[in-house]
Amino acid sequence: MYLAKKYKCPFIIEIRDLWPETWVALGATTRKSIIYKIFAYIEKKLYKNANKIITLTANKDYYISIGIDEKKVEIVSNGVDVESYDSNLKEYKSPLSFSKDNFNILYTGSHAQGDALDVLIETAELLSEEKIVFHLVGEGVIKEELKKIVRKNNIKNVKFYDVVKKYEIPSLLKESDAVIMLLRDIPLYKYGMSPNKIYEYFASSKPIIFSGSVANDIVKEANAGISVKAENSKELKEGILSLWKMRTDERETLGKNGRKYVEKNYDTKVL
Repeated sequence: MYLAKKYKCPFIIEIRDLWPETWVALGATTRKSIIYKIFAYIEKKLYKNANKIITLTANKDYYISIGIDEKKVEIVSNGVDVESYDSNLKEYKSPLSFSKDNFNILYTGSHAQGDALDVLIETAELLSEEKIVFHLVGEGVIKEELKKIVRKNNIKNVKFYDVVKKYEIPSLLKESDAVIMLLRDIPLYKYGMSPNKIYEYFASSKPIIFSGSVANDIVKEANAGISVKAENSKELKEGILSLWKMRTDERETLGKNGRKYVEKNYDTKVL
């Protein structure tokens, strides 16, 4: 903001996450706290001084609710380079492979408080009698805690793996029968979601299991898998079972639907 003033040029700000509102939603602080008030002041000052605000959310409601002129706000979602998902498949082989005797559900990405992976583990335990295995690839602040829960409850159908290289993700996703994404049940999602991994999942042509209560359920919109409410392990279990019991060609159709949807709407070239 200050550099834009100094050099007499436009100031454009892109908002990746709604801070400090996300802290409040996850219970890290309250609106009465000093740290919240400081960051809320900075946030509004930046918005007021910006020539344009680029947001990833599905709508402009948040900005309107805090008094920002909606004409100043542009929505440009996250997306995926679809072409790389074809070229990387030929060039890079997945560092992991899964037994074809099981129905393999893959999660890739951060293991953080906002990812609701504890719900995945609860669901895995409910499905422990089935030939369904959950594979979690990535790192994060709650990974060790999740591992302890799995060990303590002797859950055999959850496997943890280290981070893989970004360019290996396309071939890794192809190793799965389905991919999964889980969100916390927090009010902020009424403004929508735009996580990178969901677009990568679409590009992989795999059916998606989505657990979230959001303004823009693009998995449902694309008819690319199953969608259930956030933080509901019983409903998630039933959704996974319904996907598992589908014929292979039915699951393939869901995956193809997702691929067509992302090519049309969220390819980086389109964005």
